[in-house]
Amino acid sequence: MLRVLPPGALHVLWSEELHRLCCKLGIKAPARATKDAMCRDIRWLASGKEITRGICDALRCRDCLEADPPIETEEAAA
Repeated sequence: MLRVLPPGALHVLWSEELHRLCCKLGIKAPARATKDAMCRDIRWLASGKEITRGICDALRCRDCLEADPPIETEEAAA
């Protein structure tokens, strides 16, 4: 089953999280880049899989009382 990210999925991340995601994906993002600019660049230069995992990783790194279980990858399931 193919799932599609909602158009605003990246906007749940904070600026610092978007900047870290850009760096992780090798996308150039100046320290003063806006959220909109980083979201645009990520959507243009990264795959849906990379974006989904980046969002999940960033959200899981936040301090919270309860978190979702880790995403099982196809490689890990095999």
